[in-house]
Amino acid sequence: MDRALSFLANAQSTDGGFRTEVSSAPRLVGARRIESPYLHAIVADALAAMEPRAPAATPMLRRADAYLARTQESDGWWRFFGPAFPERLPDLDTTSVSYAARLVANPGDERIATQANAWLDSLEPLRAECGLFKTWRDPEINAHDFELPDSMVNANVLLLQGLLKRPDPRLIAFFHHIATRSTYHILNRWGVARFAVPYLIARAFARGAVTELEGTMNPIIAWLRHTQHADGGWGSDLETALAVMTLLSAGAEGPRDEESADWLLARQQPDGGWATGTFFRDMLPEFYGARVFTTVVCAQAIATVLGRFVAEPMQT
Repeated sequence: MDRALSFLANAQSTDGGFRTEVSSAPRLVGARRIESPYLHAIVADALAAMEPRAPAATPMLRRADAYLARTQESDGWWRFFGPAFPERLPDLDTTSVSYAARLVANPGDERIATQANAWLDSLEPLRAECGLFKTWRDPEINAHDFELPDSMVNANVLLLQGLLKRPDPRLIAFFHHIATRSTYHILNRWGVARFAVPYLIARAFARGAVTELEGTMNPIIAWLRHTQHADGGWGSDLETALAVMTLLSAGAEGPRDEESADWLLARQQPDGGWATGTFFRDMLPEFYGARVFTTVVCAQAIATVLGRFVAEPMQT
């Protein structure tokens, strides 16, 4: 995975950030690069998973963590577009994944853990009647958004809850419900990638050590195996990487895993990266993804299948 790590190192900005790509076109045609802590934080977590067996990930992780520290608001939240856009108010999923990435980059840091716990405590007024959390800190934006929660947002909140050893039974029950029925579209208002929601659920199980999700993994595994193509992939680079990492996070091993890894290796581009893919959208809508995000998930999936490293639960 040296070429992939080299690509990521070259893609990391001088401020330590990994940029997101956004376009009004669903396939990210003509995408522009923007600053955003959200995908950056997920990339940082993947680098942390690689770090024990990939020393080249360490300097990138340290710079990525410093970027998150700089972009945090004084009240403990993060904005999707960072502090450069104060009119774009803070949201729960950017803040959840940013705290999660900072916890894993700084194991044993009680200051970060205390702040993250206090932030989780502050979310109670943002619960919907069903027990799930709404997306925005600002009640007016949530009201404009029909007070609806979102599954991707809540999967990210559950990841952080798991890291802090306080997983919410209501969130666990919701994800078990949709997984056993393969209804990942329910309250999935932002996700575009077909496997975005299962990927985030399995990530909460494996990386967040939310063991209460164990019974939820079997239906996810069965659904992914059923949707796999004859060539070993699931369509695009991003969808295949998300599917493979979901299976691995769920604890699945199968005879076709190496076939999937070979499929991804064959798609690696000369510069060491993989093609960008759309992960989610906003309300406009505009569509978001990043080559760095696709690349780090592809690299993590391939290296895990080949045994170079395993995405162990985060140590906080």
